Amino acid sequence: MEASFSELDWNQRWQEAWPPQQRKKDPKEYWNTRAPSFASHAKHSSYVDDFLQRLAPHPDWSVLDVGCGAGTLAIPLTGRVKSITALDISETMLSLLMEECRKERITSIHPHNVSWEDDWDACGVQEHDVVIASRSLTPLNLRAALQKLNDKARQRVVLTSIVGSGPFDPRIFAALHRKRKPQPDYIYIVNMLHQMGINAEVSFIVNRKNEQRYDNLEEAVNSVRWKVPDLTEKEENLLADFFKKNLVEAENGWKMREPHTVRWAYISWEKE
Repeated sequence: MEASFSELDWNQRWQEAWPPQQRKKDPKEYWNTRAPSFASHAKHSSYVDDFLQRLAPHPDWSVLDVGCGAGTLAIPLTGRVKSITALDISETMLSLLMEECRKERITSIHPHNVSWEDDWDACGVQEHDVVIASRSLTPLNLRAALQKLNDKARQRVVLTSIVGSGPFDPRIFAALHRKRKPQPDYIYIVNMLHQMGINAEVSFIVNRKNEQRYDNLEEAVNSVRWKVPDLTEKEENLLADFFKKNLVEAENGWKMREPHTVRWAYISWEKE
């Protein structure tokens, strides 16, 4: 007999939905290697403005930014909130973040090299008014990760997750003759929260990739390197050919002829 919705183990479903190659990766090594290209890509997007508009930051808030990367949200949050604790598994990401803080003379961001799997209490992670996890919720133990976010928030938790293929343009993988099993998307998270007794609100950030401009072909190729690991020389040529066929001239550079629309689920809940 098929299990009812309430009986489904969404934590197990989440784990089973991850592609085997993703489960085998060392996340620290992966993000340390890809930090520079990812950080550069993340700067050129309307996502940040959309996220912050929904968040409506308050100057009295202390914010815990989990999976902060090189400061995609932490940097623009400075001056809008009281303080930011920035957690990331990648030392390279945190190094890039602190380099930017030194340039901008930012003193309200406090970095910590902490992973999802670490004991946050033992690592000294304190409660904050608001906890955010922007596009970073990838641990295999989904229930434990969501519980950590909830436990460390006094007022609110906000996270974002991919919808469907997310930023991974299927046309690029087709051009490289690679098959890519999509990772589990936001609906697993919403269902898991429901089983945990948390009724979250969900809205969607739409990020159309034709907004992005490239100065040249090389910049376009570099923008997707973090999404396609271990490119061979042959695949480098195939990727260059793909962009040659799909880029058209635009104001201030080049853009894709047909945009790849990316949707992110914005999931939030208030602490009771």
